Amino acid sequence: GSEMCIRDRFVEVKYRSGDEKGNAAEAVTTAKQRTICRVADYYRYLHHYGEDTWVRYDVVAIQGEALHWIPNAFPHHYSARR
Repeated sequence: GSEMCIRDRFVEVKYRSGDEKGNAAEAVTTAKQRTICRVADYYRYLHHYGEDTWVRYDVVAIQGEALHWIPNAFPHHYSARR
């Protein structure tokens, strides 16, 4: 089988003290994911990683006292300017 080496992992951490403002994990909307991906693209550019360097996006959602780690939470969203 093929193996992928994780060069970089980007982690978005969202905290909610309670349920009043919704679920912490759901706060990582598609728009927020696109922003995170643009930041990751810029990071890879600054550090001279190729566009084909695989990255992983995890989310850590903290809801009150509960912590939920969501590995590989979303795919890379490519910019329309590619």
